[in-house]
Amino acid sequence: MRSFLQCLGPAALLCLAMPAVAETGHWAFAPLKSGTPPEVKDEAWPLDFIDHYVLSRIEAAGITPSPEADRVTFIRRLSLDLTGLPPTLAQVESFVRDLSVNAYERIVDQYLNSPHFAEQWAGYWLDRAEYADTAEYANWRWRDWVIDRIGRDVPFDRFTLEQIAGDLLPEATKEQQLASAFHVQPPTAKGEADSSEEARVALAIARTNKTAKVWLGLDIVCARCHQQASGELKPSDFYGFFAFFNNAIEKELVIGRTFNDERQLYPLEQAFTRAREAARPAFNEWLAVTRKKVAASAEDPVTFHPIDSEKLALHSETGNDLDLLEDGSVRASGALAGTDLYTLRFPSPVAEITGFRIETLIDPDLPNNGPGSPPDGNFVLSEFRAFVHPDAGKPPLGQPFLRALADFSETNFEVGKAIDGNPSTGWGIAPEMGKPHHADFILAQPLVPATELPVILNFVQEFGPGKGHLLARFRVLIRSGGKNEVDLPDAILALIGLENRSSAEESALFEYFASKLHPETVSLLEDLEKKRATLAVTVRVLQERVGSRLPTYRFLHDDFRQPDKDAGEIAPQTPACLPPLNTVESATRLDLARWIAAPENPLTARVAVNEIWGHLFGRGLVPPREAFNPGGAPPTHPELLDALAEDFIRGGWSRKKLIRSIVLSRTYRQASTERPETTALDPTNQLLHRQNPFLLPSGILRDARLAVSGLLVTRTGGPAAEDNRRSLYLGVAPRGAETPICPALPPSVPAESSDAADETAEQSAAAMADALLIALGTRTDAERLVAIFKTALLREPDPAELKEGTEFLESKRSYYLENVDATETAIARNPPAGEIAPVDYAAWVATILHFLEMNEFKTRL
Repeated sequence: MRSFLQCLGPAALLCLAMPAVAETGHWAFAPLKSGTPPEVKDEAWPLDFIDHYVLSRIEAAGITPSPEADRVTFIRRLSLDLTGLPPTLAQVESFVRDLSVNAYERIVDQYLNSPHFAEQWAGYWLDRAEYADTAEYANWRWRDWVIDRIGRDVPFDRFTLEQIAGDLLPEATKEQQLASAFHVQPPTAKGEADSSEEARVALAIARTNKTAKVWLGLDIVCARCHQQASGELKPSDFYGFFAFFNNAIEKELVIGRTFNDERQLYPLEQAFTRAREAARPAFNEWLAVTRKKVAASAEDPVTFHPIDSEKLALHSETGNDLDLLEDGSVRASGALAGTDLYTLRFPSPVAEITGFRIETLIDPDLPNNGPGSPPDGNFVLSEFRAFVHPDAGKPPLGQPFLRALADFSETNFEVGKAIDGNPSTGWGIAPEMGKPHHADFILAQPLVPATELPVILNFVQEFGPGKGHLLARFRVLIRSGGKNEVDLPDAILALIGLENRSSAEESALFEYFASKLHPETVSLLEDLEKKRATLAVTVRVLQERVGSRLPTYRFLHDDFRQPDKDAGEIAPQTPACLPPLNTVESATRLDLARWIAAPENPLTARVAVNEIWGHLFGRGLVPPREAFNPGGAPPTHPELLDALAEDFIRGGWSRKKLIRSIVLSRTYRQASTERPETTALDPTNQLLHRQNPFLLPSGILRDARLAVSGLLVTRTGGPAAEDNRRSLYLGVAPRGAETPICPALPPSVPAESSDAADETAEQSAAAMADALLIALGTRTDAERLVAIFKTALLREPDPAELKEGTEFLESKRSYYLENVDATETAIARNPPAGEIAPVDYAAWVATILHFLEMNEFKTRL
């Protein structure tokens, strides 16, 4: 199978020169060493090259490997390792009965092709990426991307390339852009993003170190200064790596909720793109005409005039006090609850009024500095109305508005809703309270009032009776001029007025024209947005900053505010202790991705196979992960590590092929039982003379309990939900970062819990009790206990275990019979599904819960 990188073609693939690293260097930086599997004395034991490397070390120590695990133990181990779920009783019985020569291969392939395999191994990757969901962004869409790629066994080099720099691939698809969401885990919630330079640098450093740690096994951030540099990693290595990420920024990507949804959106997006490009001539014509209009409007500039405070009359319909302050502003006081109608009456200070400006002002005496009355300082102006007296003795005439503009509007409370004639809508400013704002209301026709008769303004405030969203500090200015004003946002007008626009500024003008003014593109965009509303979600991804690249300098005293410009700019580069990255010009993240995913890179494959080995044995060949750093612990089996890495590359970077090789080896299939004669020589099982038992991580344990109780919801993909789906789909999956190695205790002994209080344990026990007492209603206690053993532990109990289980059940019956309150509490917490005696039901729930807490259930043996 050809590598994905080999399929890119010579034009896209950098020419990498990978000279050998001196033998005196750190072992992890040396090229992979090809070698022939060592000879062993027991030639019948090895099933593949893995076993040769392991057995040779075991034999050299003068011990023997452990016998093969029994089939029930093996299939449970395999199912938990590959799918994160225990096998069903039917799967166990089928495998035990299958005595064919390829029985093991068949069951392994069955689990590798299960959708639960993709979920389980995606979960491991999400842990490394520090994945989490937010309410604002559909981060789960990237999680589903990872599940899809692992399920389809996308080659690891391609998987790598797209996540590090998918956004930089030529003509990158949305799925490739989505892949770069790896770098924005966990995503920042809307409204919480820190735009400071300190935050930007911190994010770039975090992305630098996470990329180095996940793919290269290096804590490169430790080399930021001389004092922290370790071994062969130097500050120049950190800053060269940091430079790849220093120009990256986050952006929002709108993408289909599923891969099929994206296929439906694609034709509409393409049609809009084609129409937008065809609109270029119309844009040029519009721009020329608009520039003339802008020039004409300059001859009649907009001017704002204060109201004569001595002639201003104020009135509150509900009796609140409206006080006129020295600066011409109005401050409301009093109850400021419920709704109100403010009326302002004044003679016009100008001969012709073209509109009004409302300035909302902060005030230290108001909650959150105002400008509104509620605790958060917001307000809602439901309607703004203007009237004028044309003649004495006649009713005032309402004046229609053409449009309303504001410097800021709250989502769903845009300023235009203050003149839409609907008092149930209005203008608000959340979350920008505690700051001054303004809104301009432009009249449809200029007013020419008689100066001796008043202008009347109404501030209608009818939002949420009892909530008191009233405007509490404001000022009104009269607008004149601007009759020829061009109806465009200030930012667009500013761009039109520029003599020399940059490409980015020209692009912004064109995008505004295409999305707001050109009939054909506006219509297509509306159709597209309607589809997006039902089929699309928004995800945070990474992209390069548009325009000139930000320079990278070393920070003096590790302070980002002190760039060492005298030492010169640092170009993007890979660590000097590793094979060089050869580029003619300044390298990009895409160059870095290709360098990391190159077969010649000595670290990428080593780190990947070590990670996979660790999940299948509870501990990697290089423990812990950070041991790839200079000074870290060497591998327990260096030749095996390199053999696995080379096999991984030769196998087309296939995760499934590598896992298949490992789980079909004799090494993996060994029993985990401790043996006194070997424990003394190899107490921590460094030689792999047996399998390693380990406590299930909390998320897998939760899922296992749900699975055996029948409560597990196996729906795959989609938004996070706090239900009985797999832990992977919770907002933040409680998977547990480590899997502690533990001795194999007797099955009846409760294990040290690998999770915090798991609410699903009792829920699962109650569901199993319902099934036992309803479905097996006519069975004896002994028959029900056997059913529990077979469901939870996948085996029948021996006589001693059955006796112990019966005694435990009877003790619980006695307890609940004597403690009525405890019985009522237990029943209230988990009501039975049918007519079951409360004492009996509570006793069975407690008994089943005891089984779900046993070491045998909570341990992967």
